[in-house]
Amino acid sequence: MNSTKDEFLCFSGNLSWLNSGTALEEVKEMLKRNVQIKILTRIDVASISNIKKLLEVESRMGKRLIDVRHCEQPLRGFVSDGKTARLKEIKDPAIYKAGELKKEVTLKYEIRDEEWVQWLQKVFYNLFRVSVDCEKRMKDMKQIENLEP
Repeated sequence: MNSTKDEFLCFSGNLSWLNSGTALEEVKEMLKRNVQIKILTRIDVASISNIKKLLEVESRMGKRLIDVRHCEQPLRGFVSDGKTARLKEIKDPAIYKAGELKKEVTLKYEIRDEEWVQWLQKVFYNLFRVSVDCEKRMKDMKQIENLEP
């Protein structure tokens, strides 16, 4: 994140990466550099607190550079400036036959091949353009919450 100059695309599940290490500080630094941040994530009860943290940072910085959209998708990772992609895959032993995988394994991929990175950008933007805007999704969730007894 700290080397991103223009655009940071994020494939996320529930933005849990914001709670690790210095992620929020790195987001602040990107905002200081006027980096556009676009995020695909689930917007549900499990992710609301993470989204609020992110939007509070943006608000405190006084910039509108973060665009979050609701999208359930399997990828976890980032595309930075259309040059580098970093993806993460977690292998859970519970989904394998007994003995095939003894413990959880995390695989991390760094992709610098121009064609692959461009392909991942296209995947991101195809999902992004049809995904629900964060504010609308959060408003809809609030309405549903108020309807329940």
